[in-house]
Amino acid sequence: MITDQNILDKYNRFSSWVKHSNELISTIGHVELTQKDIFALASLQLCQEHARAVLMLVKGGLIASALTLLRPQLDALLRGWWLYAAIDDETFQRDHLDKQDFPSGNKKGMINSILNALNSSDRKIFENHLVEAQDFYNDFSHGGFEQLARRLRKNGVVSYTDTNSEIYECLASSMLYDGLSKTVTCRIFNNSDLHIKLQELGKKYSTKIGSSK
Repeated sequence: MITDQNILDKYNRFSSWVKHSNELISTIGHVELTQKDIFALASLQLCQEHARAVLMLVKGGLIASALTLLRPQLDALLRGWWLYAAIDDETFQRDHLDKQDFPSGNKKGMINSILNALNSSDRKIFENHLVEAQDFYNDFSHGGFEQLARRLRKNGVVSYTDTNSEIYECLASSMLYDGLSKTVTCRIFNNSDLHIKLQELGKKYSTKIGSSK
């Protein structure tokens, strides 16, 4: 149960953002898409599902698990954005991209290819937040040190200790990734009107939305 008022306010804004932004995304009609765009949308949709899961975990007090989800949520966003911005349709068709072609361990290579394809506004978001988050998230989802350090007490007691600022940042980061994934979705569908509505919604609920192009 969330008791801190700042966290509760952030949780409610995030929850309302997800609800209303998903309603907007659902208004997109049938559009002919390339195979590359379909792959990109699949990854972006996964990012958005992780956002809903973070909300459920935080509400249930499972903060460690919510923090663990930030890494795969970010990965899903990066892969979807990589397919959209850094791979053209001809390359996708010619090379028949499959599992081994999707960057996994080489995150820096994927991030660099995205950065080279982004406009200045989007690049700033990546450079200020997403790139720096990679190593920190790794310790939550893979290396485990950050998770262990929060559970081991000097008196030998094993229990998870979180802070209000940590919970707040978890919600804020997941909300940012969800918003950016929906920005890229608008670009894939070439729907500037929908993007404007998402921007207005983002201002209402205090989250960043990337530019329309």
